[in-house]
Amino acid sequence: MLFFAGQVLENATQETARMILTREAQNTNMDEPTFKGKLCERIMVIFNCAGPNLSNLTVDVQSFAPGTSITITEPIVNGSLAGTFTYALPPSGSPNTIVVRAFYQWPIYVTRLGFNIGNLNGGKRLLSATAAFHVEP
Repeated sequence: MLFFAGQVLENATQETARMILTREAQNTNMDEPTFKGKLCERIMVIFNCAGPNLSNLTVDVQSFAPGTSITITEPIVNGSLAGTFTYALPPSGSPNTIVVRAFYQWPIYVTRLGFNIGNLNGGKRLLSATAAFHVEP
């Protein structure tokens, strides 16, 4: 189930990031809650992210100028999701590389059988997905 959920998140992140790639997000001045809502619409079949649970999703949208290093930080610090997550849409016509990351803290229910795949405190596994691209001119 965990593998399937990861694939669903990966596919939905790619599809939602496409809204930035094609400048749909920029042209409509899409804010972070709306972007997260669009992502949630694609995963809500198996993820608990609708309505007041939208905070279960974390997104990070960063823009990197040509020739600069792309630095992605580790999102897990001492067993918790931590870090500086931003939502910065690139301006239209930008030659920058855009990196979109999505995170979901998946609860692990069966951990007492000798194999615990949790990597977060509270018996959870961080699922993540990434899309990187240049915006269309």
